[in-house]
Amino acid sequence: MLSYRGCIPQGYPKELFCSAAVQTLAVTEIPHDMHGFARVVSDVKTVMQLLFCILSNESDVKCVVSSIRTLYEIVASVDQCRQPSVVLGSVLEVLPLEIGARVMQQFVTLDTEVSVLRVVLGYMIDWLLWPLSGSVYKWVIMLMKQLTAEGKYSLIVQVTEDKVDQVFKKLAIPLVRERHMRLLSFILLSCQISPEPFHKIVGNIPVMLQQLKCDSIAQELATMTHVLLYLHPGFPDLYEPLLDSLQEYEKPSLDQIKQCVSEHRLSNAIAGTPLTFSCLLLEKSETGKTGLVNLGNTCYMNSTVQAIYMCYE
Repeated sequence: MLSYRGCIPQGYPKELFCSAAVQTLAVTEIPHDMHGFARVVSDVKTVMQLLFCILSNESDVKCVVSSIRTLYEIVASVDQCRQPSVVLGSVLEVLPLEIGARVMQQFVTLDTEVSVLRVVLGYMIDWLLWPLSGSVYKWVIMLMKQLTAEGKYSLIVQVTEDKVDQVFKKLAIPLVRERHMRLLSFILLSCQISPEPFHKIVGNIPVMLQQLKCDSIAQELATMTHVLLYLHPGFPDLYEPLLDSLQEYEKPSLDQIKQCVSEHRLSNAIAGTPLTFSCLLLEKSETGKTGLVNLGNTCYMNSTVQAIYMCYE
C-alpha cells in the first residue's frame, strides 16, 4: 500500500482499516532471538509508515479518533487474558498528540473507574521500553495532567509509587534512557505531596550516577535529586550517602530549585490554581477520615494531633 497508495481505503472503511491495524499490533509477539526481534521491528516500522500516511492528513481526523478509541478500549480492558503488546507504543508515535488530548478527555472523567485508568497508565509506561516508542512519555504526561484536572490526585501518587522504580532502572539502557529520564523527572518533581516515590529509589541513585558518569543524563539526574532533597527534607540518615555522590556534580542555585519546583507543581487545569496540600487531601478513605501528611520532621506533631482527634471525650 505504501507503493500503491490508491489501494488505501477511503471513508469509513479507512477507519476500520486503521482500527484493524491497531488491533493487530496489540497481539504482536516479541521474539526472544535477535533475528526475530529485528524482523518484528522492521515490520512494525512499515506499519507505522502506512499509518502515518493516513493519520497525518488533517482531513482524516475521524481515523485518528477511531484509532485512539480502539487503542484505549484494548488497554482499558482489565479482564483481558494477556497483556497487550508493547508494540502498541508505536501507534502513539504516529497519532497527533493534540487530537489525542481532546479524545482522552472523554475517557478521563469523574465517572471513570480508577482501576481502569491505573491499568491504562501502567501499560503506557511499560511501552517506553519498546525502541519505537520515543514519544510515549509525552502521552503519559498528558494523561497525568488530565487526571489532575479531574481531581484524581491519589491515583497519580499511586501510579508513581508503582512505577518509579521501574522507570528509574531503565536509565541504565542507553537506547531508552532519555525518554525514561523525561518521565522520571515529571513524576517525581510533580509528586510533591509524598516523599515515598523518591525514597524508593534514593538508595540506588549513587550507583546510577556512577554508571551514567560519561552521559549528560547524569547531571540531569543530579539536578533533579537536589530539587527532591529540597522538596522532601528531614531524612538525614537516608540522604547522607546520596550527598557524597552529588559532590562532583554542579548544584543548582536556590532560585533555580524553587523555579523547578514551581514549574512542576501540579495545577488544577480547571481552576488554574496550584495543587496544595488541602486539595490533595480532599479524597477520604471509606472511614470518612483523612490522614495528615508528614513533611519529614513533623511526625511527632502529626501523631499527637491524630491522638487528640481520636479522643471523643
